[in-house]
Amino acid sequence: MPSPHPQSPSAHVDVLQMREAYEEVDGAFTFTGTLVVYRSGGDLHHAFSKARRYSSPSDVKVEDLSNHILIPASAYSPLFPSGFTRAPDPLPQNCHIKKPSLMSYNRVCQGSQPNRIAEAVLQEAAVCELLKQHPHPNIATYLGCQVSPDGRITGLCFVEYKCTLMKEVNPGAHMKRKLRSEFQRRRSKDYSGVMAAAESDIEHLHAYEWYDEKVKTALPQNDFDALEEIRIWLGDDSKPFQFD
Repeated sequence: MPSPHPQSPSAHVDVLQMREAYEEVDGAFTFTGTLVVYRSGGDLHHAFSKARRYSSPSDVKVEDLSNHILIPASAYSPLFPSGFTRAPDPLPQNCHIKKPSLMSYNRVCQGSQPNRIAEAVLQEAAVCELLKQHPHPNIATYLGCQVSPDGRITGLCFVEYKCTLMKEVNPGAHMKRKLRSEFQRRRSKDYSGVMAAAESDIEHLHAYEWYDEKVKTALPQNDFDALEEIRIWLGDDSKPFQFD
């Protein structure tokens, strides 16, 4: 649903999510614009900007944006089911709140499942509830659902790690080519234990058959194949992963 501009021109926007968009043109990926999800009043909106490389979300202005689309709460925030775990209130300081990405909503809203993002949130919450009953030491500890006053799930809460995966693998925030060069140069850290732990995590998840055999990308072997690619990329000499 198209939505009006949230504020007067030149006003800053309360940006929640932002990502550059690219399209393949003549065999090369070309920048097409910046996708923006912003809050105006109590509503969320999806919009498009032709500008590139904002230094921070606060640099985005109303006049930069076009193609405004109102995002209804039902599209990303499912109703909280009875029997699910409600996160503690107030939340502990070491809590990470995982919220859904709305970057693709401009395409999702035009499809046959406009509430697909909300359905994915509910499905992930159901898996987290099962993991709460069958925990694994290498899988983030689930605290429950963050719930809005009107009874909708607004986020999934976990005990926060001290370091993100990105900071661990890429502490210098290098681009991909530079990052690979750095790995080739130093190779000073042994990741074999990390990879073995990841294999253990996957075995635990697939032990409960949380995949659909009709969906190729959901097959457990594909997860192990991906780990093997990472192992090779890291130059790890540990034993290749096997799936029985």
